[in-house]
Amino acid sequence: MEQRKRRLPPLKSLLFLESVVRTGSVTAAADELSITHSAVSKQLAQLEAWMGMPLFVEKRKGMIPTADIGRLAAVLGNAFDEIQDALEELRPSRIQRAKLELIAPATFAMRWLIPKLQEFHTPERPVDTMVRPTHTPDNWLDMPFDVAIRRGGNIPSQFSPRHLFTETLSLVVSARLTGDGRVIAKEDLAEIGLLEAVTRPGELKTWLKAAGLSGGMTRQALKLPHFYIALDAMFAGRGALVVPTFLIEDHLMRGEVVEPFPELRVEGPAYQVFANPASREGEAAASFVDWIASCVPDLRQLNGQKETRLRDEAQAGQPV
Repeated sequence: MEQRKRRLPPLKSLLFLESVVRTGSVTAAADELSITHSAVSKQLAQLEAWMGMPLFVEKRKGMIPTADIGRLAAVLGNAFDEIQDALEELRPSRIQRAKLELIAPATFAMRWLIPKLQEFHTPERPVDTMVRPTHTPDNWLDMPFDVAIRRGGNIPSQFSPRHLFTETLSLVVSARLTGDGRVIAKEDLAEIGLLEAVTRPGELKTWLKAAGLSGGMTRQALKLPHFYIALDAMFAGRGALVVPTFLIEDHLMRGEVVEPFPELRVEGPAYQVFANPASREGEAAASFVDWIASCVPDLRQLNGQKETRLRDEAQAGQPV
């Protein structure tokens, strides 16, 4: 079978035609292609002579293509897009994407960090992130990481840790336990039941003492191996749990959980973030540390929202 011989005008003139039709003017096309206005006009004139037909509607403001030329320009646009895509696939990327491995406490990672990461990933930050949730018994120093977020504990000085925020702890229950308008008093806690995560020892006892209750009540608490398990148990209505306020603020706002004693809050552990000085992704790691530090006001705002709500309720004469 004889191969078809292509009969095409100069490709440069087709490129200029598509640009003029798409942008709507010779001037815009010249700016896009970084050439002079006269160079575009010359190519259009040559193409018009080659085709033996006018390219644009005469006596109209703006460069309005004829119906046939409009269809041709659309075909050319698609063809140029495919050529560009094919070339980009063949050409090695000039932008090398960094790969960051992050370690963070499990509940913090699952309920705050991972949902927040979409804000970090922008075209200006060609970085891929992988989050490894950690648990209290884990020895994070034995783990490979580029950036670490730690809650409480001592951080070796070589990591130059940066303070993020300090938790505020609240005692909350599922709204299922107050669905009938029940107001929970301190003496009701024994009946409702208390929950405690083994991985966060001492927090329930600290809250009980701040409330003027016996720390011995912790002996009757249901002990669960991880905080996120205890949190799910609280949502299911199995008892009251001391939680970091920022993690459940949205649930408080939606009325899914209730804080029976909002005036009784205690200070919890501090969160710190730092880059691994041995990381090969030093620039990307530093960028991530700066980004998450910039998110700290969001966490402080969550705590402030509850304080504002309490003040508004008090001014309205509602019980707090």
